[in-house]
Amino acid sequence: MPTATFLNTLSIDIPWLEQVVPKDKRQAIQRRIDHQLKPPGALGALETIMRQWASCAYLQGKSGPLQVSSPRLIIFAADHGVAAERVSLAGSEVTPVMVERFLAGDAAVSVAARQSGVELEIVDCGVEQPIPAHPRVTACRLGAGTGAIHKEPAMSLETAAEGMNKGIEVARERCAAGMDLMCVGEMGIANTTAAAALMAGLTGYAPAACTGIGTGIDADTLAHKRTLVDKALVLHLPSAKNDPLSLAARLGGFEIVVMAGALLGAAEQGVISVIDGFVAGVAACLACALVPSVKDYLIFAHSGGEQGHSALLEYLEVKALMGLRLRIGEGVGSALLVPTIRTALACYNDMASITEVGLSS
Repeated sequence: MPTATFLNTLSIDIPWLEQVVPKDKRQAIQRRIDHQLKPPGALGALETIMRQWASCAYLQGKSGPLQVSSPRLIIFAADHGVAAERVSLAGSEVTPVMVERFLAGDAAVSVAARQSGVELEIVDCGVEQPIPAHPRVTACRLGAGTGAIHKEPAMSLETAAEGMNKGIEVARERCAAGMDLMCVGEMGIANTTAAAALMAGLTGYAPAACTGIGTGIDADTLAHKRTLVDKALVLHLPSAKNDPLSLAARLGGFEIVVMAGALLGAAEQGVISVIDGFVAGVAACLACALVPSVKDYLIFAHSGGEQGHSALLEYLEVKALMGLRLRIGEGVGSALLVPTIRTALACYNDMASITEVGLSS
């Protein structure tokens, strides 16, 4: 397949993603779904999953039953300079503690992944103190935390490009090893501040509409957080407006750019990704800003309780499949959706048609 390049050209080229499923094939997929033993549309969002998966399989030339046999949840972790401004209930010292618990198996995402039969992996994109070597940790470090976005760029443009490349390579390698569904999550104290700023920059939405309570901060802290986001946008938008990668470099986070690259890399290999919450949604928004057709390879797990998440989904013109009011991040929502995806594909493969049971169409 054509390769994706970012580091040298600050651009990406995945031309096969521009392919469109022919009308007759789309109609055939829809007929199969409609003629199953149920009223048309009765399986709701499961039918959306069926259509999306069957269409992607067609573009890849895959035949046979649709299935998920080797899903993986990748948590992209990094720290943020703006955390020093106390925009969260905790400081950056909590990031490595949470990663430790992810690996120990007793964090929420660990439990959810285990229950859903999903392999869990951590990608260290730039935690202040490097995560110790571990079989389920991959080092893709871009630095020891970003710059404080209300004072300086989060990172250089070259570093953002490097992060995109690293994410692409992570996804390629996992796909080559058999991953057939990529779930994404994140960890990084203050990353909702960076994500809110980047969302405002990418969408043009008002900063206040993008900036929420994150870990559960009080009204005064939220006002302070919104002030910092405002400052960051005033500082950086004049130099980066309408340039998604420059916006990510100035306003984003290491985990956001690496995650966005991974979404592109998975799509390049024909693998669908499940997007978790607000921060992962902003990474998806960045990926779509760079390569709009990547959206066909994304499933949005849930509409969470963080300010801006619903507006972000509206901007992307997508619908989340669950409404669990999650505000935890980590990838919990994406792990929870995997059994539902498996069920949707099993229905596509195994349900009888109305004609098979002697009913008229």
